Amino acid sequence: MGSPVAELFAEHGASVALVGRNENDLTAVAERIEESGGSAHIVPADLTDPTAGASVVDSAASRLGGVDILVNNAGGAWPR
Repeated sequence: MGSPVAELFAEHGASVALVGRNENDLTAVAERIEESGGSAHIVPADLTDPTAGASVVDSAASRLGGVDILVNNAGGAWPR
């Protein structure tokens, strides 16, 4: 769900920050967005780490000049 939403926002002129654990996957999505004329910033992070959220927001805000919309699509750990 995350990449199609990011691509749609970018298609309509938004600069997007892509967050996920797999940097290769993020890079592939960012390349598609940029090839279509959009702007994408990747932030590799594991949001199951309680400290990761703050650094993700800081990175996105400093690179993009702020965050106007958040689409939260983080999976969670399975209960054990």
